[in-house]
Amino acid sequence: AKTTLLSEIGRLPGGGFWTGSTTTKAGLVDYLLATRPAILVIDELEWMSPADQSPLLNLMEGGMVTRLQHGRAERLELKTKVFAGANDLRKVPPAILSRFTVLRFRAYTPQEFVEATLQALQNKFPWCGPEQSLMVANAVVPHSCDVRDALKVARFAARRVGVTVRVPPEAVAEVVDYLWPALEGKISPMVRREVR
Repeated sequence: AKTTLLSEIGRLPGGGFWTGSTTTKAGLVDYLLATRPAILVIDELEWMSPADQSPLLNLMEGGMVTRLQHGRAERLELKTKVFAGANDLRKVPPAILSRFTVLRFRAYTPQEFVEATLQALQNKFPWCGPEQSLMVANAVVPHSCDVRDALKVARFAARRVGVTVRVPPEAVAEVVDYLWPALEGKISPMVRREVR
């Protein structure tokens, strides 16, 4: 749920949300100078090129944003808080990484996955009520504790049967069997939860 957490931080007053793979040095400097955000959020920091990360060095070290372009110099001092997320910290240059307080989050337990999936499915798909969400979560949890996988299963199952009202268990089972072919002799317990 890293992206969800970051996007919610980016929605705070004075916040802005960027994706590392689509962020350039010029775009970032333009944004900082034009909007003077209180909060800057960058997801997928590891996909932002090191050359494009250079404005972050000065911003996070001393609060300075500078641009020298066509003989015109601009310099602005900001008190911007920077939040970023990455899946692979080994790809983030040490100079950038050292300016962050690094928080590592453990993966969901199966029970936490089911709880998070119930919320995510009902928020994403209007047709997916508590019973449908629990059915999908319990079908996926023996194979994955990634909420994105549960969203894929729900989406593919709905497309498979061509409905957006109620997806039968057979369609969910068919998608799960396709994504995770059964391994002989391997049985994983399902997490049980009462629907309230």
